[in-house]
Amino acid sequence: MEHRIIKPIFLAILLPLIFYSCYYDNKGDLYPFDVETCDIENVTYSSTVKPIMEASCVSCHQQSNPSGGVRVDTYKELKKVADDGRLWGSINHESGYSAMPLGGGKLSDCSLLQIQQWINDGSPNN
Repeated sequence: MEHRIIKPIFLAILLPLIFYSCYYDNKGDLYPFDVETCDIENVTYSSTVKPIMEASCVSCHQQSNPSGGVRVDTYKELKKVADDGRLWGSINHESGYSAMPLGGGKLSDCSLLQIQQWINDGSPNN
């Protein structure tokens, strides 16, 4: 009689654990960012960094009315904030910097890696 009660209880506990353990088998859930698909070897200002700035930053940080007095719409202006650390501090949401984009989340992991690589390379105009 005891075995008839224990077996259903055991199954009631074991089955949910089995199904729950398979929940995270989706590669997208396990690895939301695939570093292998992010090109950080061929990072240039013109083909990598400038398009990121134009898509995420230039609308607020351009010559006509630069938010916070910061411009990133030209290489010369972007280089200034890259060299003094404000660019990286802001886009990486570091303490002591205004998190950018304002009111939004961070740039994609790949974009951050590419900008970091460009800065590490000396922020060249290439």
